[in-house]
Amino acid sequence: MRRLALTSIALSLPLAFAACTPQARYPAIEGDVATESLNTLPSPIVMRLALQRVADRHLRTADGAYDILLPVGVNDSVASDIARELGDEVYVTSTLDQEVPVLAIRRVIVLGDTATVDVERPVPNVDARQLITVRLRSSIRGWRVEGLRSWPVGLEVAPVEQPPMTAPEPQGSGTENQPAEMSDPDLSDDVPELQMDTEPLEDDPA
Repeated sequence: MRRLALTSIALSLPLAFAACTPQARYPAIEGDVATESLNTLPSPIVMRLALQRVADRHLRTADGAYDILLPVGVNDSVASDIARELGDEVYVTSTLDQEVPVLAIRRVIVLGDTATVDVERPVPNVDARQLITVRLRSSIRGWRVEGLRSWPVGLEVAPVEQPPMTAPEPQGSGTENQPAEMSDPDLSDDVPELQMDTEPLEDDPA
């Protein structure tokens, strides 16, 4: 049954980065330093932006109605606010079996000023779903979507075995913080290259 929590918090507040680097991962792995909850900024922001981009590009509903299935552990307050920011006809659900399309978040990785969110979407007129990988980056203006990768319809992409996250090096080539699944050799030949968006979607407080 579709539901919407009544409590809410403001997700559009600008981020204040202290001395620490935000790191979060869902599903979590043992020994990971990425211990930030998905209820803690910036995770709610990157989840909302990823859902919004996938909905804008892939959902065609007359009234803009769809449901969102969020990771286990996201509390009612954060879930409610994400749904509210997405639209009046967007509700939180706990199952894919709904009368309206359901967008489901399957993976979240936040590492400093970069993030990767896997969003699963229904494919119209086909009894199958498709995984969309959304890449985001933060700047002084807030978080924005950098690009999408569309995986083959019906392909079940299992989480890649990865070592725990470690604190980023002060200096380096800049490649050590890239999500491992973007360069997995077992999957790279089966998917198209990263599809870049031409209209950035930003988390702009203004």
